[in-house]
Amino acid sequence: MRLLNTTTYELCDNPQADGKYAEYAILSHRWRNQEITYATLDSRALHNGTLENASARKVVAACARARQQGLDWIWIDSVCINKGDSAELSEALNTMLKWYRQAKVCYTYLDDVVARATKPDRNTFKSCLPERVARGADSEWFERGWTLQELVTPRHLEFLDREGQFIGTKHDLAGIVSVITGIDAVYLIGKAQVRDTSVATRMSWQSARITTRVQDLAYSMLGLFGVFLNPTYSEGMNAFRRLQYAIIEQSDDESIFAWKSANLPKPFQPKQWSEGEWGLFPPSPACFLDSGMCHVKGPCKRRAGGYKLTQQGLEFPVYIRQAGHLVAADCPVPSRFEFASTLSLTIGQYRPVDLKVVVGTFLRVSLNCWQLCHEGYIFLPAIVVSKDPLILKRLRCDSLWLGKTRNLTASCYWDAISLQPKEDDGV
Repeated sequence: MRLLNTTTYELCDNPQADGKYAEYAILSHRWRNQEITYATLDSRALHNGTLENASARKVVAACARARQQGLDWIWIDSVCINKGDSAELSEALNTMLKWYRQAKVCYTYLDDVVARATKPDRNTFKSCLPERVARGADSEWFERGWTLQELVTPRHLEFLDREGQFIGTKHDLAGIVSVITGIDAVYLIGKAQVRDTSVATRMSWQSARITTRVQDLAYSMLGLFGVFLNPTYSEGMNAFRRLQYAIIEQSDDESIFAWKSANLPKPFQPKQWSEGEWGLFPPSPACFLDSGMCHVKGPCKRRAGGYKLTQQGLEFPVYIRQAGHLVAADCPVPSRFEFASTLSLTIGQYRPVDLKVVVGTFLRVSLNCWQLCHEGYIFLPAIVVSKDPLILKRLRCDSLWLGKTRNLTASCYWDAISLQPKEDDGV
């Protein structure tokens, strides 16, 4: 880990104090044009005050704040990472969350916010950029993909305005930040751990955020899910698919499938599907926009084994309890039908097809998303399917139902997959 000295503005690899790694501050910020980087760092100019631009003022302000708090070192991603070294860049992307967690303090520099002398309120983080003032928007920092882990990870975080003036701490302003981001305040103040949230919830936090390069939407979530990926900056949104593959390899949380299709611009539209037809993995975090309240009660293991990734897509075995139209999913459902880590599904056929099933055998079925009803309850999703020689492939799903409990008939608990013929012109 390379750190910047807060007095000399010189870089040092793994500085130590008394035989231990030195304590350090860390900076979270919005990248701008003419950013000072590892390649362009001029320590003497920063120390002498002869470098006059927004990036220099930001670095100097962060270092000054650190010195005031007795910290000799600070980590700033734009300065401390040599992006010309692919191995170093890969290590940084996959280790960044740990660095933010271990920092003594994180300074969040909001270069489009001016600190107000009044008591903090909903206007505290309003942007001063003219184009954002007109629509009452908050700081751009809250919209960026990389700043998500930089918000939820640090144990102690301070917000600074464009002049480096103190605005407040994450703990004190958690209520306001929660309204802006949709992240429950308990995760911001440390009363609950981010790792205990469902996959869908964490995805929902990223759903409305943006990055300059689309693949960074995936890379910026590596730490949140504790997975490792080698960055390939030419892969576009394939990075998000690789992220989902990495998640299911180490997690049985099936809320990763609790998403609904979204109206996405290119390059997010999947090319391999026909109109109205989607795969089991969404093309973008935007599909998890309504999945924030998806909580998992588990683990809830499938007796016949969990899902697996095959060349034909993701599959899981379903044990047939009754021939005809009713098929029982291989997952127990709690008596009050609270959230479980396994999905219960209801499949409605797109048109009558001959699904020859035999009691006591297994049927391979694709998982699908959940749906959101006006009452806010979870329900067995109605899935439109088309027949494939080896697997049922779901069609587009536009709704998502979430909730805690619902009065269901006894048969619903077990008949988790129902094959019900529909009219040809009905979906």
